Amino acid sequence: TTANSISAYDGDGNTLDISNLEGSLWEHKQSAFLDRRRGEYITTINIHTGKLKQLIENPDTSNNIKHIGGYDPSTDWNGVVYFESYSSNSDSTAAAKLNYTGIRLIGAETDVAGEGIPSRGLEPGMSFVTNNALYIQGHYNADGQMSSNSAYDPDWGEVPAAIMGDSITYLSENWDDSDTSVKPNASSTEVSAATVSGIRPSNVLGDGNQSGGNENFPRFLEKWSGNTFYLRGSMVCLYESEVDFSIWSTSYYSPPKRKYGFNNLFKTGVYPPGTPLLRTYRRDNFQDMTATEFASETSGL
Repeated sequence: TTANSISAYDGDGNTLDISNLEGSLWEHKQSAFLDRRRGEYITTINIHTGKLKQLIENPDTSNNIKHIGGYDPSTDWNGVVYFESYSSNSDSTAAAKLNYTGIRLIGAETDVAGEGIPSRGLEPGMSFVTNNALYIQGHYNADGQMSSNSAYDPDWGEVPAAIMGDSITYLSENWDDSDTSVKPNASSTEVSAATVSGIRPSNVLGDGNQSGGNENFPRFLEKWSGNTFYLRGSMVCLYESEVDFSIWSTSYYSPPKRKYGFNNLFKTGVYPPGTPLLRTYRRDNFQDMTATEFASETSGL
């Protein structure tokens, strides 16, 4: 995507027709909302994951807004969506090139009709990856019915999911784009996903500013006082943010009650699509064999 257009490709690089899906699957919003941490209005591409779920799980080729032209999810879908943002701006820095833009995922609550996370094939769920700043609005891959176990026990209808971006900012279920007040009021919100994101490291420019630590690795923009943010999944920091290299402070938000936990779904070996897997071998039993015995045992292989 550029600042105001979007193109789609399958895994082989073939162009897909999504021209009829603007306004349903995706929407470009100029100066959509004020991000007080970044200090600017953010222009976003909004992706409705519930609409994507319908397009992947129940496409209808007889209706031009119920399928992706040239795409057969029964054979082409692998659960990984990579959304690359780029700009014709010749500036050498990612922040200047993408100039206060972001990708926002909406419509991902699991118990609302028309919402949720797409899941199909041998690897259930979805991993969404972008090089841009990522915003998650509302309940994500969760039903919003929060309890004391919501930090680790999966909900009914939940699928393995991952979200990865230059940075990840969470907007509560109560978020309103038109509210430009300092620290708009949040409401309790539930997210189920493995997360990979970047940070601005402490004192990285010798200015004494802090990263905020693990508890502030998830980014917020609202007044959460008395409300809870549940993050069920995992948190991985692999790099310094480049697009959103803004400074952490509490001048633009009040922290939530934090309930972070490792998703029990992952403990059973059910991982988001594209998760790197490896196997290791450990010798736990052996016996000495002569060359003749070894040859006899392996002769039928």
